[in-house]
Amino acid sequence: MFGIPRIVLFLGSLGLLPFVAGALISSGGFYSDMGDTHQTALINLMWSYGGLALLDIFFFRQNLTPPWWLRFRIPLPLIVIICLSIGAHT
Repeated sequence: MFGIPRIVLFLGSLGLLPFVAGALISSGGFYSDMGDTHQTALINLMWSYGGLALLDIFFFRQNLTPPWWLRFRIPLPLIVIICLSIGAHT
């Protein structure tokens, strides 16, 4: 078998779903009931991405992820949280 194994490609693409959903929710791409105002919705999303990062750290410490996992996963939620906080405070 050449290239990336299919299961790794499939699971990797599933990891993009929270980021795409967050971008759609924060941009008003579809209706969400995450809060009364857009600031509340963005703050709720920041907490959600923080929780996702904590779950990644938990599973990494349980040795359930590969050694490179945190180097790959932690910068993504941090970038998203920074962008959401800019949007929530404007």
